Amino acid sequence: MWEFSVPPHKGDEHFDLGIWHPSALPADKQNKEGYHVLEQRVKEEDCTCEAEDSDPTEAEQAVQAFSDEVFALVEALPDEEVCSRSWSIVLRCNPLFHLMSLWPTVAIELAPAIAESAKRHGLVCYDPQNDVVTFPQSLT
Repeated sequence: MWEFSVPPHKGDEHFDLGIWHPSALPADKQNKEGYHVLEQRVKEEDCTCEAEDSDPTEAEQAVQAFSDEVFALVEALPDEEVCSRSWSIVLRCNPLFHLMSLWPTVAIELAPAIAESAKRHGLVCYDPQNDVVTFPQSLT
């Protein structure tokens, strides 16, 4: 596991993470290039975080389970963070990926847990600040 280098908070700076199921991108794009492909998809498509069919695929279920776990982590933030809790994570996503923006103060606490959750659910985690990709066990 790598050490997160979360920048000091200045104005509206944030800490980004890309989390995706390996099937969301070709094998040669499980990296910075793939992260940018997903960013472009968000801009071009009407992305939704929910699976559209009533019978989600195994990949969609993994991303949803990850998402549920992350929201539980945010809810578990200390009480003094309650006012900023709803603003602590911004998601841009579809059923196979999440592009996350976190406030640096929240990222320091949650980014390692988010990366571990992604790995547990078989998802790729990309840290664009440090250009580091963490693969799930199934891809290593």
